[in-house]
Amino acid sequence: MNRGNLAKQMELDPNDICFEVRKLDKIDFLKKIPFFSKFSLIQLGKIANILAEKKYSKDSMIFMENEYCDKAYILKKGKVKASKFSEDGKEFLIKFFEPGDFFGEACLLLKDGHYPISATVSKDSEVYYISKSQITDLVLKNPEIGLSLLEVYSSKLLYLMNQLNELSTKNVRSRVIKFLQEQIPKNKLNHTKDIDLLLDYIDSSGLEAC
Repeated sequence: MNRGNLAKQMELDPNDICFEVRKLDKIDFLKKIPFFSKFSLIQLGKIANILAEKKYSKDSMIFMENEYCDKAYILKKGKVKASKFSEDGKEFLIKFFEPGDFFGEACLLLKDGHYPISATVSKDSEVYYISKSQITDLVLKNPEIGLSLLEVYSSKLLYLMNQLNELSTKNVRSRVIKFLQEQIPKNKLNHTKDIDLLLDYIDSSGLEAC
């Protein structure tokens, strides 16, 4: 979107250009994140107003598993590792967060939520963050933002329920085919020969019945 048109829609203050430029940058960034894709520009502007920034050096801990959840984070630059730890201290990698990923948000609206994972900085990173008290206050003052959040969380819940249904009702071959169908349009998989070999292996190994 043209930056001038965006500024007009957001009714920006021409007397505070530096602040408003930073605000526009945040809005541009938020709009590209799937979690916020259905939010209006006005709603994104209000969220941008309360986003704070912080830098983390490599190996810094952003939060620990089971720590009280008081903030949600959006990775601006860098890379962050999500992991869980066993009782004996063994670490299990869950995934890596890349720029644009929103994490820590699952328990943001819970009264007494705790982080289900640990988040460790893999390389020097910059994040946006928003506190639980700020998002609560924002929703109370702007019910339409609460409704947008509810829609997003409902969509995520429905997706997880569908995934659970796939795992519980379909065999390995069906699940692999479903996965490939989802990945090919994203250009993550395009090697037809390798895909055929994988399905042949499933068929010949007895995994299809699993």
